[in-house]
Amino acid sequence: MFEDFAKDIKAQLYERVRSPLLGAFAFSWVLWNHRLIMAFFSEMKFAEKIAYFDDIYPTLYDFWICGVVPPLLFALGYIFLYPYPARWIYNYSARQDIRLKEARNKIEDITPLSQEQAKALRKLMSNQAIEHQKEIQELDQLNQELKRQLSLSAQQAANQVPRSEALKEILDWPDDNKAGRSPDQENSTKKSEGRVKLSDSLPEDVNLKLLQIFQSNQLEIDIFLALISAGGREKIDKISEILRMNPIAVQHGLDQLGKSGLTVEGSSNYYVLTDIGRETAVNLGLTSIFS
Repeated sequence: MFEDFAKDIKAQLYERVRSPLLGAFAFSWVLWNHRLIMAFFSEMKFAEKIAYFDDIYPTLYDFWICGVVPPLLFALGYIFLYPYPARWIYNYSARQDIRLKEARNKIEDITPLSQEQAKALRKLMSNQAIEHQKEIQELDQLNQELKRQLSLSAQQAANQVPRSEALKEILDWPDDNKAGRSPDQENSTKKSEGRVKLSDSLPEDVNLKLLQIFQSNQLEIDIFLALISAGGREKIDKISEILRMNPIAVQHGLDQLGKSGLTVEGSSNYYVLTDIGRETAVNLGLTSIFS
């Protein structure tokens, strides 16, 4: 509480000191009563100081009339009258500065450049022109590269068949089109030594459609079927046990299925079938086979 009271007093004193009237009055009072101040700080005895003060201001009336009123009038004059000449002087000084700058600029404009200055200016302009030309060339090369990449992307998009359309075409393939498999397809469907191939238990027409969808990639087919047999959600280790396959190969196959949009990595290291993967399994009848 005492600290708050002291802070309030300091704040009030600070506001009083900042007052223009108090500052001007204190300054004028010191000038007007400089003899009192000099006597107060002199080496005179105390009684002599009192006698000296009484000689200057015999009565309280003299003190107010001669010691307070004149400094107060001086302070009021400083506050109310001084701004007018100060403003005029400031405006005059500012106008003279502007005229001085205009005269300096005029002289500099008509003063010819020296040979060294002209040479330096030409060199600067030449360097700027070279830099500008380099920037134009770099931007032109970048523009050509972007055009080339855009053209290449357009060609790839035109030559690429959407996977959804390819799946639809294969899934709608009639059963009487079960043409004989090529030797490569027959070899890809053979069971590797020690490896479980879930596709061996599928009907021939379903196997043929799977080979068409996965482009005869038996690894992707087996992993896809293993996920379906596990209910559409399983970990790599479990899939590796089901297929008796190296986990690295399983991981590679899952990555390929993910790029095809058939699987996605879920939480807790589980891999799950996407909407496209589930739709493919249902359309092929795989959910009923592995139920």
